[in-house]
Amino acid sequence: MRRAVLLSALLSLAAFSRAAEPQVSRTWRGRAGEFEIKATLVDVKYDKVAKETLATLQKDDGRKIDVSVQKLTDEDRAQVQRFETLRRAGTDPKAGGAQKDLKKEPPKQPSPAKKAVRGPLPAGAKALRYTKCVIDERPVAEDVTAERTGDHKWFSGQWWMDSQTPPERYKNDRGKLALSLGGDLVSAPRDFSPGKLPYLSGAEGFYVEFDVQLSDDDPDHFPAVWLMPIEHNREKADHYPDDPDGFERWMELDVDEGGFAPGVTGTVHSSTGIWPDYKHIQNPNNTSEVPLRRRTMHTFGAGYDPKRQAVSWWLDGKGLMQAGAPHVPDVGAKQHFYLIISAQTHGKNKPYTMFIGGVRAFVPPTSTLPAVE
Repeated sequence: MRRAVLLSALLSLAAFSRAAEPQVSRTWRGRAGEFEIKATLVDVKYDKVAKETLATLQKDDGRKIDVSVQKLTDEDRAQVQRFETLRRAGTDPKAGGAQKDLKKEPPKQPSPAKKAVRGPLPAGAKALRYTKCVIDERPVAEDVTAERTGDHKWFSGQWWMDSQTPPERYKNDRGKLALSLGGDLVSAPRDFSPGKLPYLSGAEGFYVEFDVQLSDDDPDHFPAVWLMPIEHNREKADHYPDDPDGFERWMELDVDEGGFAPGVTGTVHSSTGIWPDYKHIQNPNNTSEVPLRRRTMHTFGAGYDPKRQAVSWWLDGKGLMQAGAPHVPDVGAKQHFYLIISAQTHGKNKPYTMFIGGVRAFVPPTSTLPAVE
């Protein structure tokens, strides 16, 4: 039996004193067909939520299932939050990570990107047989928005930040996007609803690469190109049913971070625990001692293979280090990743410029994500 639960918006206690009870109705479309859920909140008291759910699920074979009164446990709430986060991101929670259309009308495809001149398939993508290009961007300042949500390519600032990064941190310079110290670009809206750039499915695997150049080689500079999962958010959608209450698990993939070693620093982080007491482990072979002149444009790449539970790092088309379990967690295959570009500091706040010449992402040819035209 399939069970469907819908999280209704929590209203104030005053609203619940009214005679008429608030109702929520929503239709969702997925592999199980189409079903509608109507929910009535009947009690909110001391953080104990009792909910009467009248639901009819139209299954593939035509049978109908009625779900009656139930009380939401902490585990139920976590499942609902995860479902809602994935739904808002345009992802079918029951379909193994593939992005699906959740409405009756055809899906809206990402707008054509300002494409860099694409050459041969990158060596890192070729090694993984990820031949479909789904992101091919040459970012410009006009692509960056100060809005928190919307149909945009790049958003200024992380979801957990209260303030926005000033727009003057982003400029166009000689055909490249230039970030000054403190610039922080994210390819996901702060509520993780769909933007113009797709989320990369961990279940399918992906290869990403960034063309990056700095204005100078001072060791205080901390340029970073990396990925995080949309499930790690305020709603704690990285909590899974078999885990203890409040327990989170997620994978962070750092393609490169400058200033930690003479060369590339590529790290995969496996993080677990209950906030704020998280435990983090990472691959120990995450630095290259070969000096890197960052005033020259370089292409930093990383690939994630969920079948092998492995990550590989690349520099200018040449393979560097690799990592596997336990540093590459299996939870990565359950999550969906967005891109981050940030111009940070190691503490001295020395001004510099981080130039971005291009950003690309490749996935398996069987991926449901649309290829860049």
